[in-house]
Amino acid sequence: MSDMNSTLHDHLKRLDGQLSERFADYDAKLRNIDADLLDVQQKGASIKPQARNGSNLPQVLSKSQALADFKSGASRGTGPIDLGLSIKALTSLQGSTSSPQEGIDVQSQREIGLYGHAMRPLTLLEALPVRAIGSNALSFTRMTDFSNAADTQEGEATSKAEQSITPELVTAPIETIAVWHDASRQVLDDEPGLAQTLSMLLQHGVQAKAESQIIAGAGGNNFTISGFTNEGTTFVPTVAPKADRIGESAATMQASGYQPDLVILHPNDWFAIRSERAVSGNEQYVGPGWASAAEPTVYGMPVVVSPAVTAGTAIVVDRRLVAVLDRMDARVEMSTESGNNFKANIATILAEMRVGLAVFDPKAVNVIDLSTSI
Repeated sequence: MSDMNSTLHDHLKRLDGQLSERFADYDAKLRNIDADLLDVQQKGASIKPQARNGSNLPQVLSKSQALADFKSGASRGTGPIDLGLSIKALTSLQGSTSSPQEGIDVQSQREIGLYGHAMRPLTLLEALPVRAIGSNALSFTRMTDFSNAADTQEGEATSKAEQSITPELVTAPIETIAVWHDASRQVLDDEPGLAQTLSMLLQHGVQAKAESQIIAGAGGNNFTISGFTNEGTTFVPTVAPKADRIGESAATMQASGYQPDLVILHPNDWFAIRSERAVSGNEQYVGPGWASAAEPTVYGMPVVVSPAVTAGTAIVVDRRLVAVLDRMDARVEMSTESGNNFKANIATILAEMRVGLAVFDPKAVNVIDLSTSI
C-alpha cells in the first residue's frame, strides 16, 4: 500500500509541475497582450482628427452656428453638424492619389483561360453529309453536260432515241490542315486550364480553316480541296431582290430534278435579306424581321451563315450530291519528343485534321452573285 501511495504522490507532483509551467507561460503571453493594447491605446490617443480645412475638432465646434443657437436657447437642437473630419486610413495602392502612390498592393482576382479570339460556331460542318474514307483521295465518275434524250419512237421499225453519256473521272483529294504551338511544361502545369484552352483554340482553328476550304478552296492539285465556289455552277439571276435570286436559283434546280435544301450566306447578306423592307405602304419587313426567333430560312431552305463565303455571294446546295470526306477528324496531341523539347522541358501541342469535299454533280451546287445589277 505504501508503494502505491508513493507512486501516486510522484505522479501528482509531476502533474503539478507541468501545470505550473503551463500557467507561467499563459501569464507571460497575457502580459505581452496587455503591453500591446496599451501601446495601441497610447498611439490612438495621440491621433488628433483634423478637419478638411486643417482645423482641429474644438475649433470646428466653437465656430458652429447651430451649436451657438442651441446654447442660447434659440433652438431645441443643433441638428447635424458637419465636422469635416479627415482621418487618415490605410488604402489600396491602386486607389492612392498621392505621388508616389502609397498603400497596400491588393492582388486582383485572376480569371483562368485565354481571351481575344471569338470561336464562332462552325455549323456548316454539321449541316453537310459526311462520308468516312480510308485513303488520301476519293475517285468517282461523273457525267458532263448530261441531257435526257428519251423520246417517242416514230412508228414501228424506226430507230429509237440514243442517249449520249460523256463520263469523266474526278479525284477529290484529302487536305491536311494543321497548326501547332509550343509551351513549357512548367506553365502548363502551373496555369490552371491552360492546356485545355490551347487545345480548344488550335482545334477550332483547323476546323474553321476546313470550313473555309469546303466553301472556297481553290483545288488544282492533289492535296488541296476544290470548294463549292470552284466546283459549283454559276447561276445568273433575272430578279433583283437577294432572297428572290436565291429562290429563282432553287426553282431552276428543281426544274432540272434537283432538290436544293441548303443556302450558305455571308453574315452581311443574311442581315440584308432579313432586314429588307417594303418600298411602299408602311415599309414593313418583307421577311420575318429582327424580332423573329425562327431558324434562318430562305424560301423554306435552311441557311448556314459563314464569313468564309465572300460577301455578295450565295451558295445553294442539293446535299444529296455532295459529301465531306472524313479521313481524320480534328484531334489534338501533345508531345515532348520533338527536337530539343525533352531537354528543354517544352511541350508541342498539335491540332490536325484530314478532310476533303466530293461534289458528285456540279449542277447540285449553284453559286449566285447577289450584287450584280439586273
